[in-house]
Amino acid sequence: MRDIKELCVLLPGFTPWLLFLFLAGHSMSSLKIAIIISLLAALAFGFGDLKRGFILTWGTLIFFCFCAVFVNILNVTWVATYMDLLSKTTLATIMWLTILMGKPFALQYAQKDAPKERWGDQKFIQGCRFISLTWAYLMSLSVGLRREAKGQFKQGLPNKANPWRRIEVKGRSGVTHWRYIIGITLRPTQIRQNRSI
Repeated sequence: MRDIKELCVLLPGFTPWLLFLFLAGHSMSSLKIAIIISLLAALAFGFGDLKRGFILTWGTLIFFCFCAVFVNILNVTWVATYMDLLSKTTLATIMWLTILMGKPFALQYAQKDAPKERWGDQKFIQGCRFISLTWAYLMSLSVGLRREAKGQFKQGLPNKANPWRRIEVKGRSGVTHWRYIIGITLRPTQIRQNRSI
């Protein structure tokens, strides 16, 4: 039970990212709405963490401000087209940055609830570093898989008229699944671009 409670300490830092993941949708208007909601969530959930100088929270705020300017205000379609790759790369970069700076993001969040006597404990620091490294590796893997998929889908990448492309994926059981270009690796023989969007 204690582990679950400690894991929930990280949740406010990831809330804007989770909201963005679930709200971004498959149209430019839903993307713009998701950016604004995520930006507001970064401010609302991370206000105290911003004052404490949490790197993940500051990185999140900067990313969604960048998105608001380039997607919502300037309508730069390139940013919207590659939003999946940009968001994953940004999050992975922030995580690695916290580790390289010697301030793993998990340690910053854990120190909010842990007594000050534990802050210097090596096991406490190593545990937080391990959690941060795990998250950073997983996000980097996600970026790598997304880049791999992007290379395989060159003719299926979005264009200015339609920034989102739907693909048809045949499963092993023969069941057809619809997926929007996401960070997974698929063999080109499994994919047929749907032109009926």
